Amino acid sequence: MSSIWLERNPPARVVAIAAHPDDAEAGCGGTLAQFADAGADVVILYLTRGEAGTRYLPAGSPASNDLGAARVREAERACRFLGVRPAFWDQPDGRLATSAVEQQRFCELISLHDPDLVLTHWPVDSHPDHRGAATLARQAWVDFGRRFQLAYYEVMPGVQTMDFQPDWYVDISQSWKRKRYAC
Repeated sequence: MSSIWLERNPPARVVAIAAHPDDAEAGCGGTLAQFADAGADVVILYLTRGEAGTRYLPAGSPASNDLGAARVREAERACRFLGVRPAFWDQPDGRLATSAVEQQRFCELISLHDPDLVLTHWPVDSHPDHRGAATLARQAWVDFGRRFQLAYYEVMPGVQTMDFQPDWYVDISQSWKRKRYAC
């Protein structure tokens, strides 16, 4: 995708796919804020609630439930800073499913938003949930006959996202403070 395409065809509906709360904010939060400022309907679709944390808390444990609830609150607050809407899918953190059944469910979720543009994780990433999010988004793009534009963002360059060589850049000088607050 090129910046020229976006200038000529600004998206009316944008969906950012985030494996966890904080992924889209860090990866493309400034861009999302600018789309929202330009009048686009922007949604961050969080695939998990981030309940496993960085130490992979046992699913269903009180600590996991508390962390998941806290991260949802943080995501909702971050979305307010960015001027976008949150949506949640409730896949298990650390075990994002990409089976045919889950792919169908994911496509149903995407179709609710009828996006012109979907932003998602770069598929070469050390985190399995990030790779899964990229797989689901790319397959949805194919399943929908490529009727929306698909673009990738990176999270933690060189640590999680690897070999990312973007060909599309967005000047977020007008929104970087909001991105920072959202993070």
